[in-house]
Amino acid sequence: MVWWTGFFTTLLTTKPSIVNEAVHEGLTLVAWALVSIATVGKLWCGPYLRGRKSKYLCQVGPYSLCRNPLYGFAFLGGAGIALASDRAVLMILFPLLLWGYYILVIRAEERRLSELFGEAYAAYCARVPRIIPRFKNYSAPETAPVTVDACLRAIVKSMGYLWMILAVQLISRWRASSPWFH
Repeated sequence: MVWWTGFFTTLLTTKPSIVNEAVHEGLTLVAWALVSIATVGKLWCGPYLRGRKSKYLCQVGPYSLCRNPLYGFAFLGGAGIALASDRAVLMILFPLLLWGYYILVIRAEERRLSELFGEAYAAYCARVPRIIPRFKNYSAPETAPVTVDACLRAIVKSMGYLWMILAVQLISRWRASSPWFH
């Protein structure tokens, strides 16, 4: 929450850095692409873990490509929202802060998973990269136990990026047309 408070405060209190319309439109398209990838990625990851994160070591689906797909998709979503802001400080600083944060979270999670799953987790780490996907590793079960609640939670959580980028664009348009900011 602190991240987003700082983000939106910066969005409201600074002027856009991108004034060239073509650059703005290009960045907006890239931003929406990243947010779309993040949304679909989180939808894909969510049901695999929901409610079972500490009970079994998930090694299939997105977790067969890399060990931390949710954090990778979250990073892409945050980077996309930062691009949509048209603020150079947010486009540079926000992804760097997110990357640093996710690295710390991943390391702590790796220690916890190593304690929980021991050798099985060590073998998984040797086979599957931390963040950058290795597509030749892909494996998925024909079926997976998924609850309706797990799917609904994944959908709701995944929609967050779409709501955020929409908020960024609405705030930017409001700020551009409001006499308070001229």
